[in-house]
Amino acid sequence: MKRVFIAIKIDPDKNCRKFISTLRSELADESIKWTSEENLHVTLSFLGNVEENTIPGLKNMLTTISSDYREFELIITGLGVFKSLNDPKIIQAGIYHSETLNALQLRIEQALVEEGFETDKKQFVPHLTLGRVKLMKNVRKLKTLLLKCHSYEIQKIIIRNVILFESVLTQKGPVYTPLSKHDLMHLL
Repeated sequence: MKRVFIAIKIDPDKNCRKFISTLRSELADESIKWTSEENLHVTLSFLGNVEENTIPGLKNMLTTISSDYREFELIITGLGVFKSLNDPKIIQAGIYHSETLNALQLRIEQALVEEGFETDKKQFVPHLTLGRVKLMKNVRKLKTLLLKCHSYEIQKIIIRNVILFESVLTQKGPVYTPLSKHDLMHLL
């Protein structure tokens, strides 16, 4: 068994790294498990534990789907939380609406269902998980940061591939290993 997910890797540029560093510094007194920069990604589908013999089929499926899409731009923008402002569990950066991203994710989900995989029934909300909140003592400070950064453009990035990752949970946090990369068509 391998614990796997399908995602788009995000390599933070200088502006994004500065934004994350400032955010961490502003919330340094809080109990937050921050996502390491090398683990930043937009999850398209989390599959959890799958039999190893299903991996080749997943790779083939992703190669086929990826070849139908052109490279596209994503804009990482704003700051938000999941669960609620009064009880935040995840601090995240948003993704500006992208028809291509939404279509790609839906196509992957449909193909997974056709192959018999269990998929998440929740609506797709593209985001970058920046940190997981263990305890938030000063919610007011977080709310101020959210308002201040609500529409801040963090980074523009050209998406060139989709990756099938293995996720291994360790004491120091998850380790994500690419099992395969599936290139989108190059822009002319």
